[in-house]
Amino acid sequence: MPMIVKIYVPLLDEGVKVLRPAQAEALPCGLYVLLGDVPHDEHWRFQPGAIVRCAERQLSGDFGQVLRCIVATEEVAPGDAVQ
Repeated sequence: MPMIVKIYVPLLDEGVKVLRPAQAEALPCGLYVLLGDVPHDEHWRFQPGAIVRCAERQLSGDFGQVLRCIVATEEVAPGDAVQ
């Protein structure tokens, strides 16, 4: 059974850094397959179906909270996603 997790995907053309939470399937090799649909008014850096490498980041949240999140940082070619 696939493990579905929440990752954050950078948005393009926003003027400031914006991350969108999205679902992804965790692969055994530490990579993720991005799932879901892109809302019609957004431009994601990585498209659903892309295999992405992620990094853990600390982000500031509401009320001064610090959140630890998994952020997509680069797309990986399917042939490079060795499982």
